[in-house]
Amino acid sequence: MDDNVIAAVDQLTEQEIRSQLERILVSSPFRSSKRHPRFLRFVVDKTLSGNAEDIKERTIGIEVFDREIHYDLSNDPIVRVAAGEIRKRLAQYYIQPGHERELRIELPPGSYVPTFYRPRGVDDGPVYEMPKPDPGIQLSPVSNGYTASEFTVPAFDSATYDLKTGKRNHIWIAVACAALVLLAISAAFLWSHEHRRSNDLDVFWQPLLSSGSDTILCIGDLNYLIADQSPTLPQDVNRMLAARDHVSGKDVAALARIVGYMGGSGRYGSVLLADNATLTDLRSEPAVIIGAFNNHWTQELLSKYRFQFVRDTVSQVGSIRDTRSPTQASWRIDLRSPPAEVHKDYALVSRIKSPITEQTELIIAGIGPSGTVAASEFVTNPRYFNEFVKLAPPGWEKHEVEIVITTDVIGERPAPPHVLAFDVR
Repeated sequence: MDDNVIAAVDQLTEQEIRSQLERILVSSPFRSSKRHPRFLRFVVDKTLSGNAEDIKERTIGIEVFDREIHYDLSNDPIVRVAAGEIRKRLAQYYIQPGHERELRIELPPGSYVPTFYRPRGVDDGPVYEMPKPDPGIQLSPVSNGYTASEFTVPAFDSATYDLKTGKRNHIWIAVACAALVLLAISAAFLWSHEHRRSNDLDVFWQPLLSSGSDTILCIGDLNYLIADQSPTLPQDVNRMLAARDHVSGKDVAALARIVGYMGGSGRYGSVLLADNATLTDLRSEPAVIIGAFNNHWTQELLSKYRFQFVRDTVSQVGSIRDTRSPTQASWRIDLRSPPAEVHKDYALVSRIKSPITEQTELIIAGIGPSGTVAASEFVTNPRYFNEFVKLAPPGWEKHEVEIVITTDVIGERPAPPHVLAFDVR
């Protein structure tokens, strides 16, 4: 069982947790659904009974959603989709006035095992304390340590924005403005395209931009917003979190660079939030996947590849793991660290032909937000990308490529990226 869960269950009584579960299940975010309360009750019961190791995607699919015992996980993502929805509904529950000081039940990204803890400052009983957050509204430590200042763009509520047609569906005005900024950047790149000669970076992008279909831009969806337990007015929290889904400002900056580069090639795509992107979507078109721990598709698509993202749920250390050198531990940062205290970040750029989607996927993701921005610079600026080309073996362009990069972070801004390692397969 996860050490986090052990600590929480040891210091909170089972009755307290079950009572809180019942309050949640009869609340407005859950009472209108049948499968989501069943899912949440199942994983809580398993955890409290000491059987958290049995909480697997297949088990949930069989026990909660009545799937056949050998059903195809890759073609039926019902458990992953439902887990994302539960995370949103839990966030909705806890931002409602009167729930700020209640015992927390959460479903961490990348896991189906729930965690339990009291908010900091609640002293009526034993306390399992999460790492102390920065003052103000911020993300839970599991979400890359972004602060509220990152949330300048409320994002799409179960909708997509087509950057080619300009059509939108139930999208906040602020997002439309952001899209206009992206289109302006695209126009600038279009203007300069005829002056730009073909280069190795164009070759790198060719599998995504030369297909007969458009390209999906799948951006990380940050659902784990929490409020610090200092005297913040509930209405202020509600106003900040009015949209169900949010994206990081730095992820948007990375998206802008990608859209600009694609626009320079006369290509566009549709933006999808990670939690709204389905396997059917990703099987239909090539995709650019933006973000690591806030985008579950990154973990899904890299699960069989050499370089992978790993988050320790106890220490909250995020890292890029080289599966050929499991003891390598230098590419890591503490996700609890305030952004101003992060002075180096790491990122992964992976262009793969995924066996899951049977499409070419480009993954652009940092351990922290600055790493993601640096990765977007790396794949849109020939000057940075050529550092890899000088080291790569002949014929690299015909193969799958994974590149680990690093960047110094100065004043919460990434410096130029540099190559640390790569794999051409």
